[in-house]
Amino acid sequence: MIQWVRESLARRLVAITAAVFFSAFIILTFFLYHMLLMNYRDAYADSFHNEVAILSEILAKSGSDVALALKQEVILEPGANHYQYFIQIRQAGKLLIQTPGLQPMMTALDKMSDRTSPVEIKHNRRVYVAFTTVIRLKDVPYAVSVLLDITPDVKILQKFKHSMMIISLVFILIFFGFVILLVKLGLKPLNLFVNKIKSLTPNTLEPVELAHLPSELALLLSEINHLIVQTKTSHEELSSFASNIAHELRTPINNLMISNERFLMKHQHEAEVQEQVVSNVEEYRRLSNLIDKLLFLARLSADDKKFTFGTLVIRDEVDKVIEFHEALADEKQIIIKSNVEGEIRADKDLLHNALSNILTNAIKYSPSNSCINIITNQSADMLVLSVVDEGPGLPLSEIEKITTRFYRFNKYAESHSTGLGLGLSIVNSIMNALGARLNIQLNPEKGLSVSMVFTTSPTPSAHN
Repeated sequence: MIQWVRESLARRLVAITAAVFFSAFIILTFFLYHMLLMNYRDAYADSFHNEVAILSEILAKSGSDVALALKQEVILEPGANHYQYFIQIRQAGKLLIQTPGLQPMMTALDKMSDRTSPVEIKHNRRVYVAFTTVIRLKDVPYAVSVLLDITPDVKILQKFKHSMMIISLVFILIFFGFVILLVKLGLKPLNLFVNKIKSLTPNTLEPVELAHLPSELALLLSEINHLIVQTKTSHEELSSFASNIAHELRTPINNLMISNERFLMKHQHEAEVQEQVVSNVEEYRRLSNLIDKLLFLARLSADDKKFTFGTLVIRDEVDKVIEFHEALADEKQIIIKSNVEGEIRADKDLLHNALSNILTNAIKYSPSNSCINIITNQSADMLVLSVVDEGPGLPLSEIEKITTRFYRFNKYAESHSTGLGLGLSIVNSIMNALGARLNIQLNPEKGLSVSMVFTTSPTPSAHN
């Protein structure tokens, strides 16, 4: 039953609301019954005290024949009132006078002879409440017991309880129906919300707009819309990524196919054959380079990626990367200057890969006879490693796009057709894996500044 309620939000709301209101109804009913009972008890106590006052007055005025003086109040009056009450008076432990018909209740009365609190006695389907007290007149103790017939009141209380039980059952049925209706009306915005979300498809993935939503659903809708935008962006990037992969793979494959078909169609001299083989090898290398970079990106995106973090001296690692790129820089008479210091915790291979991609781009897009500076800026909790070139830079509108996979600025794509558009995308993925970030800025005069921003706090254990 509990599990069945837990499975539905509507059932939970109905159960909680019903429990709260039913508990309140039960408490109210109990309170009313208790108040009614207390009123009856107060009335019984008042009747008893009035009777005691009357008997005390009679005893005080009576002469030697006390029983005769009490006959009217103890015997005649109860009979005239259809024995709605009974009285017994004892003097010094001996029975002085009592109302006729009281004898069957004597056993119960004898047990309460020393008690002053009321006691209920049942006899012949009648219910009585008995009070006992002691009156002292002229040093003579009189034990007075009064039994009030409360059978009509008990029946009224029983009818009240039965009526309240019936009313409770009817109330529960009506209330459950009312609560179910209210819950359905209350959850109507949620149903509209769910139906709207269900209607979304990959081709219609747009933020959902619903007016007059409750504040809780409005907050949820805001978060879902944020997720939808992210999903749509990822879907578009994935589609573009697949298209770009197809294009990048198709170009070298077509080149190889056309080249080999021409090679087979006519007789080739040895020099021409050698030239053809060299051209084919270059295309194979381009394909291999593309596949390697795609696999590297896939490894960075994997959930089970494992890297080896250690303390790295920036100067040593930068010098190794510069040494590897010196030949490429010499071809364009580009000078690479380094002024770095400090230490970071990172994976050595990832750092080399990121810095190598940045430096390769800087050399590729820098003019001949220019200079590339590699510098560091360090604060208490941050170290920034920057590669600053003197190239043409980028329009501000292109900086946010430049880390997108296969993205190449049209102006540079035409003049540097060998690029794959994966370099800075790889660097950005590496930065995310290292718990760092990539920052790209235009230099005030000319060129681009590509910075890797590392925190000097310990690397999260999730990357270890």
